[in-house]
Amino acid sequence: DTTEKGRLVCIKLPETFTEPTGPESPELDASAELWRLPLSATSSSPVVVGDVVYQLTDGGELYAINATTGAEMWKKKLSNANLHSSPLYVDGLLYCPMMEGKLVVLKPGEKDAEIVQEVTLDGTCLGAPSVCDGVIYVTTTNHPL
Repeated sequence: DTTEKGRLVCIKLPETFTEPTGPESPELDASAELWRLPLSATSSSPVVVGDVVYQLTDGGELYAINATTGAEMWKKKLSNANLHSSPLYVDGLLYCPMMEGKLVVLKPGEKDAEIVQEVTLDGTCLGAPSVCDGVIYVTTTNHPL
């Protein structure tokens, strides 16, 4: 493959898998790749909801991608930077912690996402939020969990 930074790739796993007999790593044939997008996302993980993949990029953009075709449905600029933070989807809303210390809450739609609320946090957000018993937890550099 390439050293391209942060690409988003959809892979079709084989119906059957033959385990290697030696020390070599298993490899998929190139035909297993269904689609690829050159989104720059260093370590942010995507979230899949139904047939939509949501991905935060290093440039602070949230993308909505059709999971079947790889087509971009929409993108929304949320910040100037994001490094490690990943979105969380709960009860029809996306919670996106941004590097400068804000949590952007969005209601995603087919053609765009409505920003429902922006919460200012104390510190830099570098991780994914989590939820437990109806409470959203967001770790920052000033307030680790």
